[in-house]
Formats: sequence, C-alpha cells, structure tokens
Amino acid sequence: MNPRIRAVIETLIFIFIYVLLGNARSVQENPFIPGANIAVNMIVPVLAGILFGKYPGLAVGLFGTLLNALSAAGTKFEYLAIIPHAIMGYTAGSLKGKAATPFVASTILIGHALNLLVFTFSGLIHTDTFFKIGFWKGIVYESIVGIIIIVILTSVYHLVRTSPKPLEQKDPKPLTTNSKVWKILFVICLILVFCAALLFYFRTLFLSFVIGITLVIMTQKLQSDFQSRVTRVSAWKRQLYGYVYVLFGIFVVGLLISNTVEELSFSIDTLRAGNQSISQSYLDIVEPLVPPRVSTWIEGEGILSTVETWIVSFFTSLFTQLSSLILTSLLIIPLMFYLYFKKGNLIKKRLFKLVPKKFSRSFQQAFDDIRSELNDFLTAKIVQSIIIAVICCFGFYVIGLKAWLFLGLLAGFLNIIPYIGPVLGAVLPVLVALIDGPTIALYAISIIIIAQLVDNFYLQPFLISSKVRIEPIISVVLILSGAQLFGALGMIFAIPIYLVCKIILREVYTELVMIYKEKGPANKKV
Repeated sequence: MNPRIRAVIETLIFIFIYVLLGNARSVQENPFIPGANIAVNMIVPVLAGILFGKYPGLAVGLFGTLLNALSAAGTKFEYLAIIPHAIMGYTAGSLKGKAATPFVASTILIGHALNLLVFTFSGLIHTDTFFKIGFWKGIVYESIVGIIIIVILTSVYHLVRTSPKPLEQKDPKPLTTNSKVWKILFVICLILVFCAALLFYFRTLFLSFVIGITLVIMTQKLQSDFQSRVTRVSAWKRQLYGYVYVLFGIFVVGLLISNTVEELSFSIDTLRAGNQSISQSYLDIVEPLVPPRVSTWIEGEGILSTVETWIVSFFTSLFTQLSSLILTSLLIIPLMFYLYFKKGNLIKKRLFKLVPKKFSRSFQQAFDDIRSELNDFLTAKIVQSIIIAVICCFGFYVIGLKAWLFLGLLAGFLNIIPYIGPVLGAVLPVLVALIDGPTIALYAISIIIIAQLVDNFYLQPFLISSKVRIEPIISVVLILSGAQLFGALGMIFAIPIYLVCKIILREVYTELVMIYKEKGPANKKV
C-alpha cells in the first residue's frame, strides 16, 4: 500500500477511536475529583504522534476533538480543547525517536496544562479550584494513567510490527540406519517424557517457574527498549527514571484494582437486592427473553442453580490454588530475577565449563536454539494475550460494562488456553453485563466475537506462525494430546515442551551420528 494512503487511513482510524472514546456509554470516574471523569481519549493524539509522527498527531488532536465536540457528547470543554489537544499530538510526534517512550508520553501533561489555561480564561473553571489538593491529585492520577496506557500500547504496537526472522532453508539430509543411534535416542526420549510428566506433577512449582521466565523476558524487553531510547542520559538517571515509573505503575494498578473490586461488589449487591439468590435474580432477567415453548422444555431455575454452584466451586478452587501459586512465586521469582540480571553470565559460563569440549558446540547450539524458540513462543503468546485484552477492555469500557478492566484482562489471560479459553473468558463478562440488561450482554458477546475474529484471522496466521515455527497439524495434535493427559495446563505447555524436546533430540542425534559415523554407503534414507 502507498505510504501516504496508509498514513491517511491510520489517522482516520485514530480519529474514529478518539470520537468513540468520547462517546463511551460509561466513563471511568476520577477518584480524587467528585463528578469528574478521566478523559481517556486524550491518550489518542499522543499515541498517534508517537507511532506515526507529528502531523498525524496534530490531525488526530485537531479533527478528533472537533468531531467529538460536534457529537452527542460534545460540551463547551471539548470545543475549547481543540487547539490544546492538537498541540499535544504535534509535540508528541516532534519528540518521536528523540526520547524514551515514557517521556514522550508525558506530553499529555502539556494537554492538561493548556486545557486548564483555556478553561480558566473562558470561565469554565474557577480560580479557587487551583487551591484544592484533591484537584491536583486528580490531574496527577489522570496523567499517570494516560502515560502508562500509552507506554503499554506503544510496546504492543512495536512487538506486533517486529518483522519475523527468516526461516532457515536447509536441504534435508538422509537419516542414519545405525541402530545404536536410534536406541540411545529412544532412551533419551523416554527420559524427556518422564521429565515432562514430573513437571506437571509439581505443577505449582512449574507454573511459578514459567511465570518467572515470562516476567523476566518482558522485563528484559522493556529494559532494552528503555535503554535504547535514553542513551544520552547518564546511568544513575536511567535507574532513577525506571524506578519512578515502576512505582507509579504499581500505584495506578493498585487504584484500578480497588476500583474494579468496588464495581464487582456493587454488581453483586444489585443482584441480591430483594433478598433473592443470585440464580433467582438471573432467572428474573433471562426468563422474559426465552420463548414460551422453550421455557416449558427447560427448567431454568435448576440450570442456573447448577451453574451458580459450579461457578462458586470453580472460583473457590481457583483462589485456593492461586494462593499456593502466589506464595511459591513470591519465593522463586525474586530469586530468578536476581540470578538472571546479576549472575546470568557467570552461571552460563560455569554451566558451559561442565560440558566436555567435544560436545560444547552442540550444547551451545541447543542452548541458543531453546532460548530463541522459547523467547519467540512466549513473546508471541504475551503479545496475543495483550492484544485480546486491549480489544476487550476498550470494548467493555465503551459499552459501559462494570469492572471492564478486570474482565478485559481476564479475557486476554484466559485466551492463552487454546479452544476453551475464549469461552471461559466470555462467561463472566456476559454474566456481569446481564445485570445491566440483555442489550449490554449482547454488546459484550459482540466484542468477544470481534476479539476472536482478530485472533483467528490475524494473530494466529500472521503473528504466531511467524514466531513459532511449527506445522499447524502438529500444533493441533500436541494441544489435543496435552488436554487429554494434563487438562488445561497440558494445552498451554504442550507446544513449548515439544519445542524443547525437539531441539534436544535434534542436537543429540547430530552428535550421535558424528560419534557413530558410518563408512561407505551406509547412510541412506529410511
């Protein structure tokens, strides 16, 4: 596609997103300023400037705010914010590539400052407001939320746009017919199967280890991106900036989590109004929607009561397992971070010294391949889950779904589980949406379907396939086999375990062929 046409299309999409956020059914309230809402759409011009440049950022800020002012949600504030938001998007685009993403994202402060200036001179904000501590807390809170969202979305965009590594094209070599090679390979294969089964037996420890590896990879990527964008800043300043953003992130996440818990509690209290059970409350909502003929065949109260019992039992068991997992992770993950970032090179050198010199090449090759394959797989799955979570969070926010952040993140997390994950991720949003009415529930289902269409028609064939080099039929067989043997956990880890075993067996086979090298025409296809 022509670059100019593509730039115009991208700018129009961002303008549409800006207006859509401005007309959201429910807007997140600012916890520090009574009656004020967080202007989430302010992140859109900054994001457009960071991703596409100063002129797209200017256009999104200018035309997005103008169209939003002309829409049903338009107010005097929106008309006065047109120029400030245009300047904000242009400034972010001007700083693109000249500073780290978090600092460029901080240009949202320019938008807030210009807004306050214009609103004050126009009389929409009284000067007494500036002497209230809660007002400034609200501005800081809103700015931090915007910066963190911009940083996350920018990181996801760069991960998705990263070009895949070209596949190595090698001519296949004939397999050996030496029986000793295959006997040893068979024994090693059995050992690997036993090790895999042992990992699933100690599943809590295994999951903690996997979570630790995932967090290490994410931290390393964010650190590399941060370091590459602040090369002109001294080392101590880089560390200081990193710690400040991490602490701000923890603070905002804590506030969002507390707000989500309050919204879920409010929804549950709404259901229990009138001293009814939750199943009976849902029955009162759903029963008018069911045709009379169907309702005579189905015992709605019994089904809902069974579903309620199953959900309570499932989440009780889940929280029990999560408590054990969290405790184990708190002991293991900090140690993994310390060993990787402080002692990683030393441990690697000592590990290689234990390997005999004649096997050092194969060991190094296997080590590098395993690290590369697992890194690609985990990166692809993380990006896939984040994109699904972003789509769901954005959609749930627009339709006004309670606890939109938690439900969107849950949908993205459960999407890791092949086949059944999307279904599990849809259950809770639909149940929460039914509290507000069947129309909201229908909207929630539509958003989940859109997210799955993006996943199946874009992420799976392009993003995942480009990073995880495995045949589709093998992938399906592995996932189904893992589900049959170890349930949902087997479905998640079937492919990474296969990749590790494949690399080990391949390198062992190469070394065995070298050791039992045959003379003459003994090597032939089998």
